[in-house]
Amino acid sequence: MVEKYFSILYDAAGRHKRLIALIILFIIIASGFGVKFIPFSGSMESMLPADRTIIRDMKFLRESDFSGKIVLSLKIKSQGHSLDELIMEADRLARSLDKPLVSKVESGAVSETVRDATLLFMRYAPQLVSEEDLKLIGQKLTPDGVKESLSRVYRQMLSPASSFLEPVLRADPLGISSVSLKNLLNLSGASGYEINFTDNHFVSHDGMHLMMILDTPVDLTDSRGSRELIGYLNGKISILPDFISCDIIAGHTHAVSNEDVIKRDIAITSITASIAFLLIFLFNFRDYRAVIFFLIPMFSVLISMNISALVFGKLSYFVAGMGAVIIGIADDYGIHVYTAVRTSGRIDAVKEVARPLVIAVLTTISVFGAFFFSNVAGYHELAFFAIVSILLCLGFVLFVFPYIIAARPLPLPERSRPANASFTVPDGIKILLWLIITVALTLSAFNIKFDNDVQRLDGASSEIVQAENEFHRVWGGRHQPAFFVVSEKTEEEALKLNEKIYARAAQEAGKDVLTGIAPVFPSKETRMANELRWKNFWSAELVEKTRNMIKEQGKIYNFSDKAFEPFFSSLNPSQELNDKLPEFSFLGRIRDRFIHKYDEGFRVISFFPDSVEYVRVMNKIADNQPGTFIVSRRSFSDAISRAVSREVLFLASVAGFLIMGFTFLFLKKIKLTVISLAPVVSAVAAVLGGFSFLGVSLTAPAVIAAMVVVGLCIDYGVFMLYGFHHKLDTGTEKAVWVSALTTFVGAFSLLFARHPVLFSIGMTLTMGLMAGYLAAQFIVPALYRMWIEKEE
Repeated sequence: MVEKYFSILYDAAGRHKRLIALIILFIIIASGFGVKFIPFSGSMESMLPADRTIIRDMKFLRESDFSGKIVLSLKIKSQGHSLDELIMEADRLARSLDKPLVSKVESGAVSETVRDATLLFMRYAPQLVSEEDLKLIGQKLTPDGVKESLSRVYRQMLSPASSFLEPVLRADPLGISSVSLKNLLNLSGASGYEINFTDNHFVSHDGMHLMMILDTPVDLTDSRGSRELIGYLNGKISILPDFISCDIIAGHTHAVSNEDVIKRDIAITSITASIAFLLIFLFNFRDYRAVIFFLIPMFSVLISMNISALVFGKLSYFVAGMGAVIIGIADDYGIHVYTAVRTSGRIDAVKEVARPLVIAVLTTISVFGAFFFSNVAGYHELAFFAIVSILLCLGFVLFVFPYIIAARPLPLPERSRPANASFTVPDGIKILLWLIITVALTLSAFNIKFDNDVQRLDGASSEIVQAENEFHRVWGGRHQPAFFVVSEKTEEEALKLNEKIYARAAQEAGKDVLTGIAPVFPSKETRMANELRWKNFWSAELVEKTRNMIKEQGKIYNFSDKAFEPFFSSLNPSQELNDKLPEFSFLGRIRDRFIHKYDEGFRVISFFPDSVEYVRVMNKIADNQPGTFIVSRRSFSDAISRAVSREVLFLASVAGFLIMGFTFLFLKKIKLTVISLAPVVSAVAAVLGGFSFLGVSLTAPAVIAAMVVVGLCIDYGVFMLYGFHHKLDTGTEKAVWVSALTTFVGAFSLLFARHPVLFSIGMTLTMGLMAGYLAAQFIVPALYRMWIEKEE
């Protein structure tokens, strides 16, 4: 049936070949211009599984302030310059940064200091002091306790900073605010960074570095915006004096660097593969028309890039980076047609190889087609791009290519014939050696490890990595904490739930494990309870008793009777109990860091150490409390690992079913189908066993590449088997050899890639294709002769 319909289409194409040629030429030229307008994307998000946990965590990070932060680390790199000079230049740089690329600049604490925070805290003390804090205050309300507190006040009044501290000491002689201020300090250090405050600036311990924090509206996934932003910052940094260096620490630098690395890799691999393809074709066929082998798949990929961009609205750089591999796959069809026509000397010899070509295309497409069953958006893009490229190439090869080449029966050079033409090793020995090697590789594969760390897929330049290492050496923060996220529709509900989580975490994980705003920014309900408790605590009798103790003990240090009147004024609640606390002083900035407004309501963020033990405990708490979840690098990696494992097993099952189904459909015999799968078995064993033997962990891109290898290797098996079974004189062995070599070169070129994703794909394809080809060239014929010919 395939031959019948193919003959009809083939003859029709021959009658209109000039019109078809003009249409194709127009499409190719238009596609060449269209590439310039394709919006490319270097984001890894599209390559992640659409798992609920992964999507939630990615959405949280994208909607929170953390993804929009940029840190500038300024350094004095020459001796003879002071910190004052660094601060002056940093302030000048801060003033030069403006919208729309930079929305906010922070270089240190605002003018309000701890003194202002203490004074404001005392105004709101009735609402903020907890029951536990009141017990501590009660322990101080003894003659000895008051004496000790006033002694501390006296010593501080004798210090050089007495004029600065006097309002604080008069408002809070008993140190009531100390507990809450300690909680504030814990909040400021929750990120793990080691920062000193000098002249209201973020300064390192060695006094040689200054930190600036920038807010930007540019999203990390905005490739063009990230490039513009980094260029803008580099331009501003370039005007700094020579004695100051500045490093940019931001996710945007990774986005730009990844894009640059991938562009470079695509250029190098494309050029390398193109030169190698031409040399292979010319050396093996010694015919200038062999250049067409390369042009057909290249034009097919070019057209497919434009079609894919129209369908998906953009094109991933990772998908485009597979172009060299797709060319290596698609040129196989032209090689088989050319070899058949040239060997037989008949232009209609293409009809004899049409059936195995269709089988090869369907089995390859079945692998990519399985990706459409995936919930990973990037896989859909890859599948569409590959399938369109392959179908276009097949159409050109079957209906256009035969009319371009002249049907001249030129014998193939003897030295170009495949090695097994004179191979004298008995078939039984070949099969035995193959079984031993395959079993050994399979056993080795049981020790393979899967690398689920997404950061290892980052191809950022060494300069960026060095800058980040230096940043962590100076400022700390290398081990980032995990997040405990509480989500509710209103801020009040979120704060109430956050208090509940904070109390439970203190019981199950430890009092100081979860760092959050619960002790500092309580809910309105809690503040009402605190205020009522405060009123009951500070009865008129206790106030009078405390006043007398302070008056009596104050005489020792010559304090006047009215010295601490501000303290007694603050004991009576005078602040209105609003729905939320005012965002006074730097407390407002701390509040903004822990309370986030998003489309569906409010989120309250807390931090805890990202260790196995604490992640397990916090996960347990979150699982039992709706509206809460944790985000940690550890749990994120585990979620990706689980999702990828499920995804790969599912896709491999679908692809395997489709491959065997199509193969059996065309070969029509189980034995022939089993023999054709020998290259697949070899390829899978080589990839898994090879990775394990080399001590290299398997990554998600490598697994996807392994599925592509399966589709390619089944093609080699089908062609070899079909040629043997039907005794075709179409140069099948030669065609398989050149096909495998060109595909291998396309894969091998990816080993020159710097980006870890492309390199991992190249490594997988190289090992798998080599093993698959050897099995197709030597084992498939041996199995056929031993199993089929002997029976016949």
